[in-house]
Amino acid sequence: MLVLRTVAVVAFLTLFNFNFAQACDCSSLGDHSATIEQRAQWNKDPRYKAYVKESAVVEVEVLKHHQHGMDVGILQVLVGSESRSQVTVWGDPGHLCRPYTKQFAAGTRWLLFIDKITSDPYTHEAVGDYSISGCGTYFLPVSIVQSQKVIRGAIAPGVTEMPLSLYQQWHGEILKNVDELANKIQVASDQWELSCWAQVALSGPTIYTVLASEKQSPKFKLTKDNPMSKIVLQVDPQTIFGNPDIPQSVAQEITQYPITMELELNYSAGYTDNWIVDPLRHLNFILGSQMNDAVFKSTHLMTLNLFDQNLGYKWGAAVRELKTPDYKVEFSFGLK
Repeated sequence: MLVLRTVAVVAFLTLFNFNFAQACDCSSLGDHSATIEQRAQWNKDPRYKAYVKESAVVEVEVLKHHQHGMDVGILQVLVGSESRSQVTVWGDPGHLCRPYTKQFAAGTRWLLFIDKITSDPYTHEAVGDYSISGCGTYFLPVSIVQSQKVIRGAIAPGVTEMPLSLYQQWHGEILKNVDELANKIQVASDQWELSCWAQVALSGPTIYTVLASEKQSPKFKLTKDNPMSKIVLQVDPQTIFGNPDIPQSVAQEITQYPITMELELNYSAGYTDNWIVDPLRHLNFILGSQMNDAVFKSTHLMTLNLFDQNLGYKWGAAVRELKTPDYKVEFSFGLK
């Protein structure tokens, strides 16, 4: 299975060359294999559909420089399509999170992972040209070693050299792994059902008494379209006055007002089951609790891994201290 890498959102935005009039700020996607992998994941994610670029991986020879770009001759197209023998690749004018093209000396050969400019070109640029990102390993030098073309650099963990003749197959294997992982995650998501428990309890120096509970809610699918039904608990005052372990002063204090608990599930903003190549699911449980004339709200974030259904430690709680020292009411819940 591929190792999923978490990248700051700013890295994603700058990757697609938003023309912000500010200094570049992005996080590198890592070596070339990680860059390919992450880009393939983004291309499959519906949230990023509007930002997906037509890209290509090409072997080029640098011809000349102008402004913040360079003209390159295409020696071969390894991934994608491009029928022209010469194109312009634009780098960084100072703030677009791209490499400076001056580092690509005329006459040198490179493997470039480039994105076609299809709209809103920057100054001097044109639709149909290409840009290259600096937020990852998007370029590797090509050398001739014993009549064989070789790429060198941060290719993959522990790999710093590869015959160019093997590149297409190697690149294809990365894309295949991403597809296989996405399929596995989709299957896991379709099959996984959850239930929730909830309880209101009174704790003190010598007691821990459950006042109301939902031992297991009806099961629900882990999708935003079929969320958990709201759980509502209300404490019956008779369970308090009828319990000889609860001191009279505590019983009188906590029965002055109704004690209630409401629990509902929302998906965290930006994280849903649309993240189809990431097995993590981020859930917000909103806990509303009342034990006096005020209602308290608290949000509890839970991160679940679709491939790990051990939920014993997935729980949250809110505590309300009482006027009686060392006593408190706990509103808690967890997943099953």
